[in-house]
Amino acid sequence: MGPTEQENVKELMEKNKAEDIIVVIGFNVVMEKEDPAGEIRLMAETFKNGDPTFAGPLADVALGLKTYHVLELKESVPPEVWEEQLGFKDEFEFSA
Repeated sequence: MGPTEQENVKELMEKNKAEDIIVVIGFNVVMEKEDPAGEIRLMAETFKNGDPTFAGPLADVALGLKTYHVLELKESVPPEVWEEQLGFKDEFEFSA
């Protein structure tokens, strides 16, 4: 997650409470990365405890946001909605 995205999240948090927001990370965010699982962990760490690389606006900014990968939520989504919105993604295998 780059500095622009971090700034957007920071602005969002100035207007909302952490308990009112969850972060859902999807395929398009990480699949082009060399280490998708590592990228997801880095993003989740940033959303919860601040940017661990200390390179962006969220360095030392602990937001406390709950973060999930979209596949973690599959059982919570009605099957017809999953199929319509995300079904084509089932062909990918992913382990974090």
